[in-house]
Amino acid sequence: MQGVNRPETESGWQRFAGNERIAWKTGTSYGHRDAWAIGFTDRYAVGVWTGNASGEGRPGLTGTLAAAPLLFEVFGALPDGAGFDPPYDAMERMAVCPASGFRAGPDCAHPDERWIIHEAVRTAPVHITT
Repeated sequence: MQGVNRPETESGWQRFAGNERIAWKTGTSYGHRDAWAIGFTDRYAVGVWTGNASGEGRPGLTGTLAAAPLLFEVFGALPDGAGFDPPYDAMERMAVCPASGFRAGPDCAHPDERWIIHEAVRTAPVHITT
């Protein structure tokens, strides 16, 4: 959720939340009766709902266009956190070949040690053939 790109069609989105790393998601009901956006950082969780109390739909009432700008405005007003800590308890170090990005095999001349998830250790090393 952190990697979701903010819509380019709305100018100025970059200023809403500064450089804070925010994991976020939006949603829109059938018929555009309401829309929502929810996001969280290492310090805060914020939810925004937009809609009409009557339940009447409105064209353009979407999570991306109506709720998300408000979400980022709220985060922009809050103090920044330190960011999410990597889940080291679910990771371990493994040699990775910088040429392929896969687990290093005997043909990788200069592997890098990187933190990876435990399950990646089960993958076979990649043998580079030329």
